[in-house]
Amino acid sequence: MKKKSRPKPTHEEIARCACLIYESRRRKVARCVVGVPVSSPETCAEFRAEVDEIVCVITPEEFRAVGQFYEDFSQTTDEEVRELLASAAGGGDGS
Repeated sequence: MKKKSRPKPTHEEIARCACLIYESRRRKVARCVVGVPVSSPETCAEFRAEVDEIVCVITPEEFRAVGQFYEDFSQTTDEEVRELLASAAGGGDGS
């Protein structure tokens, strides 16, 4: 019987987690807690060793991309991000 090959993490999973880990180390945060709505089981397990805590809400075996689990996974514009960040910081429209 052929051994089942393990799926590799997707590029978006690697990029998302690598950026988070890099930034948390660069900023010397006291504790790094990661929460993601969906991830492959393998990626969730691999990054568990890199952070203090990780919560993966769902970890489907047939994971290909984050977008496959969303009805609408359209891109967020730079302007929308600036507005959301400014709003969260209490700074108005971000202009």
